[in-house]
Amino acid sequence: LILLDWAVTLINIASYTHDSTEADQLYRAAEHKFQTAMRLGNLQASYHLACLYSLIGQCEKGMYCLEKAREYD
Repeated sequence: LILLDWAVTLINIASYTHDSTEADQLYRAAEHKFQTAMRLGNLQASYHLACLYSLIGQCEKGMYCLEKAREYD
């Protein structure tokens, strides 16, 4: 849960920054945290990762994660 909350916080910080390079770094860090949370068994992480992919325009990855989230209920 800590990794999940940390990643959501990074996304929120990225949405308020005016530096696109910094925002990209924060999004990548959030992606890494979500993926780690998923590997550790957090089923909610796939939904949040789908949201992140939607925000950064990677819709195909987002749809895959959304499908995984649906499978996990």
